[in-house]
Amino acid sequence: MPKPLPFLLFLLTLVAACESKKTEDPAPTAPLTDSIKLNELQLQGDSVANLTWSALNNPDFVEYRVIRKESPTEPTKPEATFPIRAQFIGRHRDVGMPYTGYVQYQVVGVLSSGRTIESNIVTHRRPGVQSVEAFTFDVQYDSQSRSLFFFDKRGTIRRFSVESGQVKDIQVGQTIGYGSLSSYQGRQELYVPCQDGRILIYDAATLTKLDELDTHMGQLTDVVANNNQLFVSSTYYSFGSPLKAFDRATKAEVSQGDWRARSGMRLKKIPGTNTSLISLTLSSFPTDQVLFRFSPAGSLLSSQNDLYHSDYPLDSRLFEFSPTGDWYVTGSQGAVYSRSMTYLTSLPRSGNREFTCFGFDAEAQTLYAGTSGRAVEVFSLNDYRRLRTWKTRQYPYKLFKDGNRGFISVSTPIRPDYYQYDDTYYPGKMVIEHLD
Repeated sequence: MPKPLPFLLFLLTLVAACESKKTEDPAPTAPLTDSIKLNELQLQGDSVANLTWSALNNPDFVEYRVIRKESPTEPTKPEATFPIRAQFIGRHRDVGMPYTGYVQYQVVGVLSSGRTIESNIVTHRRPGVQSVEAFTFDVQYDSQSRSLFFFDKRGTIRRFSVESGQVKDIQVGQTIGYGSLSSYQGRQELYVPCQDGRILIYDAATLTKLDELDTHMGQLTDVVANNNQLFVSSTYYSFGSPLKAFDRATKAEVSQGDWRARSGMRLKKIPGTNTSLISLTLSSFPTDQVLFRFSPAGSLLSSQNDLYHSDYPLDSRLFEFSPTGDWYVTGSQGAVYSRSMTYLTSLPRSGNREFTCFGFDAEAQTLYAGTSGRAVEVFSLNDYRRLRTWKTRQYPYKLFKDGNRGFISVSTPIRPDYYQYDDTYYPGKMVIEHLD
């Protein structure tokens, strides 16, 4: 009869050997990776981009950096760089994708050694979208050449051709105020008021400097050109009145404002006059307005004080006249005044939305008003009834009638907020939206 003990010992030895082999031969691990593959974007609407990529397997991993740019040559910006420390996630949701003609993304893996691993670049293009990089405190439109002028308080003026998309800059080299466009001897000119008291005069078509006028008024705030005269406001009283009129041809002083003129005024010409101006204070409280009437030769005829002294909304940065000059609208609440500065009414508002800009269509008898709800509302000029609403991609900042092509909205990704005592200006991409 066979003895079972040796056989059992043999089986136990065999099992132990197998267990030992399992312990000594662990399952193979995933290989280390040395590249990142960024996949095509998955878009949700106009402002959300979902990114996915192949995750790194590297023990020295520190973080991913998702980098967004709005042109191939744009430098990497901290505000458009998104750090992600989860090594094996490989995804990111960008809820603030800018509405521009070109957006690119790249993922960079950062290792503890300082070495970086860069993914491929994935781009998204929107044909037909026009955008301008500009630090802006004011925008003006020359309808003859279809050119937009972006004014940077620090002294850069950028002209953008709506027709061709071409951009040209001039550097004034000092702080500037509110400029204006006007025709002189058959040529469209751009007038720029400067900190040193000079008015610099440029050819609006070429941005070539043509001339200059030294006002001897100190830091200038605004200049309005009309009827071959320049009406200039300044920040100080120390050089006489802070409001003066000059002859464009001779550069001679023609007249100056009386005791009602305030320092630091924003000037608006009443359409159809030669020349009546409404002035609003830029940096004093309460915001005051004064009506000045000049003769065709530029001599001051009369002035009229504010009737209310801010009893009703009034804002020097948000202020536009109707085409006939009979009334104007101002402020984020849409206050309407007659040309004699009498408060009439306020535009109807949608909920708590505020107005951000105004423009007029004289032929259609309509007022266009940008709102903080990323929309443009259209009102009747006769009774201020709301007629319709257009949604915009970004916040409307300036509205301009573009001939029979409808309206141009210069829009910003940052909601425009108007402060009566602050030189607010907006950085980044300004988008040109066309409203038919």
